Amino acid sequence: MARGLINPDYGLKTRAWQETITSLKNMVKVAEILRKEVKNV
Repeated sequence: MARGLINPDYGLKTRAWQETITSLKNMVKVAEILRKEVKNV
């Protein structure tokens, strides 16, 4: 089984909280989608 890593360190320390939270939520959504796709392969 292959593994992937999402690294959220792309300047989160320099962003406003709302922008940071939105970005992290998007990363979680993408990770969930990719897990489902990989599981079905």
